[in-house]
Amino acid sequence: MVDFGKKVTIEKILITFQGGFVATEVLFKSSVDGGDFEQISEFHPSDDNSCQTFSLSEPVQAEKVQLVFPKSTDFYGRITIYRLDILGSQ
Repeated sequence: MVDFGKKVTIEKILITFQGGFVATEVLFKSSVDGGDFEQISEFHPSDDNSCQTFSLSEPVQAEKVQLVFPKSTDFYGRITIYRLDILGSQ
């Protein structure tokens, strides 16, 4: 979970995983004004070390976001993230 402390606009998510320890599914959820988290989008990353960009269909206003990883390429469910960027504006 990331808490921005104020309302921001989110447009893209950039994630770099370690190949072999990749989330095969990513649920992107957001919350605004202290409300419950609502699922906004679902991503399906490739199993490699590249920086992967996931654009939202439309910009989202949020104060907090969650990235949920229900599935992994690793037998034990481990996920390694080298880079996570949440891009947008204030």
